[in-house]
Amino acid sequence: MEQTGRENRGVRPTIFFDLGNTLLFYQGDRVEIELEAYEIVAKTLNANGFDIPVKKLFKRFQKEMQGYYHRRENTWVEETTVEQLRKVLSEFGYSNLPQVLLRKTLDKMYFVTEPHWQLDPDSHACLQKLQSIGCKLGLISNASDAPNAFRLLYNHQLYHYFSVTLISSIVGYRKPHNTIYETALRACPTAEREHIYMVGDLLATDVIGGNMIGINTIWLCKHAVSSDEHETNPIAKPDIILSDLTKLSDWLVQKYTD
Repeated sequence: MEQTGRENRGVRPTIFFDLGNTLLFYQGDRVEIELEAYEIVAKTLNANGFDIPVKKLFKRFQKEMQGYYHRRENTWVEETTVEQLRKVLSEFGYSNLPQVLLRKTLDKMYFVTEPHWQLDPDSHACLQKLQSIGCKLGLISNASDAPNAFRLLYNHQLYHYFSVTLISSIVGYRKPHNTIYETALRACPTAEREHIYMVGDLLATDVIGGNMIGINTIWLCKHAVSSDEHETNPIAKPDIILSDLTKLSDWLVQKYTD
């Protein structure tokens, strides 16, 4: 039987949120926007004296990123976008490049994509309500570039809500790998597992990862890509399915208050 608010009196749950398509959502043609961003990388390097034809560099970087995306879905190892760019440029004879130049180039790339990440209109109200009942809030995000992820958090005024913020490119592993979840749990040593939740839109990462580590999982459907995996995959079954962030905060308030 599910515990009531009275039975949970005094318990302060820990809620880990995903970022993309949970607190934020993407607006626009992602494929076209990414192509524009890759082209910006090539043009920026060309403008900085790299003697590589823009189209050739653009195509090679695009191919490297596509290979990287495929690779990480099989290994859950999170390399970084900087590493992919270094690899491509070394093939053209440019090695030992200063980090500041690579960072400047990638920042220009992400400045193309970042405006398309929009804040879910319920995000702030949900997080504020959960803080008001004493919930400890954390963030676990799969992202290949930490500065990009942190800019999104700062630009949408989300960063201050979280006492724990984990980005996969810093940890070295993506959800659902146990390492990123174990890192999160070590940051909350007094939290009881029965009162820890992972909230996200992806069954394959947020739900499966949470289930494997033994915490509660909440599948938030509003921005999720349609999937029947929770019906066919036994470890992709969320404990709770909710339609949006308002439903989430209402459910937790009811569960943890009188």
